[in-house]
Amino acid sequence: MTGGFSQVIGSGGFSTVYFGRIGGSGQLCAVKVLRGSERLKLVFRQELDILLRLRHPNIVRIVGCCDEREEGALVFEFVSNGNLQERLHCVETAAPTAALPWINRLSIAYQLARAIEYLHDSCDLPIVHGDVKSSNILLDEHLNCRLCDFGSAKVGFSATGIASKKNDIYSFGVVVLELITGMEAFVAERGQMLTSIVAEAIQDCSDHFTGKLPEIVDPRLGGDIDLGEARTMISIARMCLNPSSSLRPSASHIIDTMRKEIPSIRFEGGGSKSGPAPRLLAQQIGYALGFGSSLIFASVSGIPLAAATSKLSPAGPFLGLSGITLWLCSYPRIHKAPHDFPSSAYLQGFRWGCWVLSASRVWSGG
Repeated sequence: MTGGFSQVIGSGGFSTVYFGRIGGSGQLCAVKVLRGSERLKLVFRQELDILLRLRHPNIVRIVGCCDEREEGALVFEFVSNGNLQERLHCVETAAPTAALPWINRLSIAYQLARAIEYLHDSCDLPIVHGDVKSSNILLDEHLNCRLCDFGSAKVGFSATGIASKKNDIYSFGVVVLELITGMEAFVAERGQMLTSIVAEAIQDCSDHFTGKLPEIVDPRLGGDIDLGEARTMISIARMCLNPSSSLRPSASHIIDTMRKEIPSIRFEGGGSKSGPAPRLLAQQIGYALGFGSSLIFASVSGIPLAAATSKLSPAGPFLGLSGITLWLCSYPRIHKAPHDFPSSAYLQGFRWGCWVLSASRVWSGG
């Protein structure tokens, strides 16, 4: 699978990652090998248990594992563009134009927030990643992100404390600062943390003051940014880095803020070129299915559909049946991202359908 463990593509304190190819299918993969003590074997099994729970487009996907030798191995999908730390900070090895574009930086921040929100709020048991940083954010061929390395993650009761989740949020804030400034989390030549270097400047970049923005933003972007978007991202970073963990925002709040304040990016697609996003499609289907359900409920309850909808929505039954048909046809795609199906959209659609029926019957004298 790994060609004799000849091509190393990454390494950590207790593991090495090799490039590989799965026999038969030829699928490219990354094989993470952990060697060492019983404690590391426990960490391996803990990471494997967490990874098997996860299914999200912005979290690296596990495709296999091996625990038969002294070392354990985890096999992941191969993500072709390296990690964010390499792409953002090691541009001296690439062409001068290789600076990560602003729009991609926004997209990566949004996708990372979605991954964290999924871990904190959408899994059966809450999961805290525990090591969110630029080197643990992989980039695919379209520069979409995949959060990886769950060796420090906590699940269940140990992850429910506000301080634990808010540690992930603090780390997210550091990554946002890296994306804005183009500087590493620890600036070696100054011997300082990035958070200390820009602390005063980000406090001065309030909602109505952008004077210090040029001092903060990565100069390699050549001014090709929207100052309003940059100010919003700095505001998000400032909230995430609040010394008081209880005052840091949730991942959901961060996502809502980006959707409202940053119009230049098609968030729901995550910046990918793969077509309509499952979440947006699921939301549309949720509305249609909810509306259709209300009409079916009216039918089995003895409410004449034609009379009930003729005044306000003659196409009501058609829309209802179309919604259900669309759901059935699209279920395989939605099933791939069940955490994205918004039950609130279904309920709202059902309410609309009931309102249509009630209003129509009143107006028709029924």
